[in-house]
Amino acid sequence: MIVVLSDIDTPRLRYVLDFLLEGYTYCLRQDQTDFPIESLVIDYGMGMSNAQVKIPRMDFSWWRDGERDIVFFRKKVEQIKSFGHFDLFGYAFYLLSRCDEHFTEYFDEWGRFQSGGCIQKQWGEVERAYLDEWRTHLISLLGLEDKRIAQHELTIDIDSPFAFKYKSFLFHMGGLVNDVLRGRWDWVKSRVQVMLGHSDPYDTYATLNAMSQEHHINLRYFVLCAERSALDRGMSVHQEKGWKHLMSRLAAQEWGWHPSFAGHANKLKHRAELERLQQRSSVKIQSVRFHYLKENLFQMSPRLLSWGIVENYSMGFAETVGYRAGTSRPFHWYDWQSDAVSELKLVPFWGMDVTLKKYLRLTPQEALEKVAQASQYASDIHADWRMIWHNESVNDWSEWKGWGVVLKKFIQR
Repeated sequence: MIVVLSDIDTPRLRYVLDFLLEGYTYCLRQDQTDFPIESLVIDYGMGMSNAQVKIPRMDFSWWRDGERDIVFFRKKVEQIKSFGHFDLFGYAFYLLSRCDEHFTEYFDEWGRFQSGGCIQKQWGEVERAYLDEWRTHLISLLGLEDKRIAQHELTIDIDSPFAFKYKSFLFHMGGLVNDVLRGRWDWVKSRVQVMLGHSDPYDTYATLNAMSQEHHINLRYFVLCAERSALDRGMSVHQEKGWKHLMSRLAAQEWGWHPSFAGHANKLKHRAELERLQQRSSVKIQSVRFHYLKENLFQMSPRLLSWGIVENYSMGFAETVGYRAGTSRPFHWYDWQSDAVSELKLVPFWGMDVTLKKYLRLTPQEALEKVAQASQYASDIHADWRMIWHNESVNDWSEWKGWGVVLKKFIQR
């Protein structure tokens, strides 16, 4: 039994304790004599001399329901001190409740939160999962072994299910002209081959399914099913034969919804996409990852919950790799509007294939080294290990030539 000795007992504090002490039974007590003497004790600002762990309490009353002075809170956590000399629970609440994203100018031209707005930048780097490190140390100080099993997951975004298949003859003719003018001879060759009955270069699902089974790693897809727009360029929603083919490929796997970029400005668009996907399958869709990672966490979370979505896999960055909330582990979204913990689970990822190639401008070999370092770090601190890939980035074709080995190494690790 872990006893947290504190004169505070609020939903905010329990939100933090449920996360940091996941897998263990704990209780909150105010009286230093009101628990068995053999208990493991965390003293939270009460001054118990023989507690196994002592955590000082921040002057700012972050634990108080209704307190929203986030800017002042940030001033209190500008710099980390050594473990045991800072308010671990206050820092954890700050990161998990996404205070950074309430008041910041760090959004890109598409409205996506950027790593420069994270307080971890002031502490050192966003590639460190601070909360996971602190939890590991906390459990160690209590003399316990970490009971939590680290999760490893391969997630695939399907922006365009097929490069050439299920397109009209006129579409192919226009595409061929465009490919020739742009000098994309690999596209010309593959387009003609698909028209003659060969496999589509984006149809990598059988390979991905086999890899996940061979290496015993969970696989999850996210499917874009939206009316075409400038940034939503997937398969036509009216291509019934193509959608039937794709659904057959995903039938034995876990998969969720990839909400369109355009749908952010129109709630009805998003709703129509979700309904369209659910009509094409026999499963209830309960997870999402936003296309282009475009989301406003505080606007979209209530929308998702109202539609029965309970998992959001968008917790990460587009422009860099790292841990947006300071953790690799799933956690529940804290609803500031109702000042309560919600049912929506936010699932972090470390990085994305597009980030490594287009934002960080790494070669496949450099990406391999980056992935190796990150996966070793995750293993050292007992962290979860997730990345985003796309069905077109894993087949060593066209602009992704040479990147297939990066995926294989990710899975092997």
